[in-house]
Amino acid sequence: MSPSLAAQACSACRKQKRRCDKQLPACTLCIRIGRDCKYLHEQARDPEVSSSAEFEALRQRVIDLESVIATSSARADGVPENGTPRPHATKDSLSAAMGDRVAVAGSWPTRSGQQQFPSLFFLDALIFGYAGNQIPSPYVKVPVDGTACLGTSVELRTTTEEYFTTVHSYFPIISKIRLFQHLSNPLHEPGADYLLLFMAIKLITAEVPSDVAAAQLSAYRDVKALYSYIESRNGFTMQTLQALLLIALFEIGHSIWPAAYLTTGGCARLGHAMGVHSRHATSMLPRTTTWTEQEERRRVAWGIFILDRYANVGHHNKPFATDDPGLDVHLPTDDGAWDRGQMGAAAPLSLSASQSTSVSSYARLCQATHMLSKVIRHTNDRSMPEDYLSSEALQLDVTVRALLDAMQDELSVMDDDKIGTFISAVSVCISAAMTLYDKYSCSTTFEDTTVSESRLHVHKRSIDGLAEVTDRSFQLAKRLKIYIAAYGIRKVSPFVLDSLYSAAATYAWYVRESSDAACGERLDELKELMSIIDGRWRSAGEYVRIVDSTESYINGDRR
Repeated sequence: MSPSLAAQACSACRKQKRRCDKQLPACTLCIRIGRDCKYLHEQARDPEVSSSAEFEALRQRVIDLESVIATSSARADGVPENGTPRPHATKDSLSAAMGDRVAVAGSWPTRSGQQQFPSLFFLDALIFGYAGNQIPSPYVKVPVDGTACLGTSVELRTTTEEYFTTVHSYFPIISKIRLFQHLSNPLHEPGADYLLLFMAIKLITAEVPSDVAAAQLSAYRDVKALYSYIESRNGFTMQTLQALLLIALFEIGHSIWPAAYLTTGGCARLGHAMGVHSRHATSMLPRTTTWTEQEERRRVAWGIFILDRYANVGHHNKPFATDDPGLDVHLPTDDGAWDRGQMGAAAPLSLSASQSTSVSSYARLCQATHMLSKVIRHTNDRSMPEDYLSSEALQLDVTVRALLDAMQDELSVMDDDKIGTFISAVSVCISAAMTLYDKYSCSTTFEDTTVSESRLHVHKRSIDGLAEVTDRSFQLAKRLKIYIAAYGIRKVSPFVLDSLYSAAATYAWYVRESSDAACGERLDELKELMSIIDGRWRSAGEYVRIVDSTESYINGDRR
């Protein structure tokens, strides 16, 4: 027998009764599908070679064991001997897990540490699933000097608390409970994916200096460099995807294009590969073991959908990166209950449209984004007959009005300190209505002299609807301005900006057409509010500049 062949088939091939070529150190089949290959009772043909290999393997295991013991000892102050976190361990473990040194863009190690990914997962997912294979949880080592950009443990704790009281309130895609449970577990060694997540948290909560472009921030360059480093090593985990979503949100909020468009598409692709979009898809992730984890994945999938649609609201005639969710897909459950780890009922998308069904702020944002998606698909459609599109436009008009009415009824009875998160959903719903009416209100749409009666009806309905929803946007802006004056700007999301811009552009059009002084005053108020929000999100300032540059020649076709 060749010395490169084992005496017997490997354990996996014998168990599944597969043909094994007995190659050493692993058979071809196990290598191809990414499975651990083990030979039982293997007798080496060359005692000297065998002894040398065994000694080297044993030495490596001792080194690994010493590393684990040293890591566990370093964390002993934050965790008791039984491994159950103390009340303060969730905070102290951040510094224990992440360290205190500095990183600069481009300092990540080279590609030599790339983990092998089983190609069968993409080449034939059916065989991958039938064989009962699972992709091992990837671990990418934290780069040397990679943690200093997080600051001290006190700074990191402050940043994390800031995130969960601001960004998390309107974009809740990270389970606070699960995050701190992982970090306080003495048997869990945080890898580069956790470093990336905390860097993204720090980035999304950062205040961008007025004299610095957001894309030039060192924190932004560092987090993009670290993501490239992790991607090159196949370190795709839920934390990696969550971090990428926060990076995309930062780019959208600060008008970093086309990076925002491309990063959002990357979120969609990575989400598809991981299988978070459907429970029927082959997944790169391990099976969920708790309800909180399952809900977290659902929220991440909706987060991808929200960013994908919002990134396309002013960028028409481009395909989406994700499909629309089916009506049987469930919305996120109550935000507060999930944060506390309490199970709650999640309404299906179809049932949630009922005014008698109460859903959370994030679920309302998902619902409003679904409406926006339907409107954008409709306005991009060039394949259907005119009568069909007119009929569909009238149906969308009725649906978006009903949803907007329901949301504004809820908003009207909310306490002022709670409206910050809910305004995002109302704003996206207004964006959907404005996008629909904008398409059909412009008279240049009807250059054909044989316009049907149904199309003319849609035209009239859109003109009236545009005036009505623009007023709604202005009234919402007034309440948002009061909220900012009382509670600050930190909880204001970038999802409010398109509706403010659309209303401002419409008033600019009205001023040009009729020189209406009241419309001019409203235009100035909207621009003032967007200038205030520019202190948090640079996209607001970009919208103001667009309105300023087009006021003199706007022709009614805003997009």
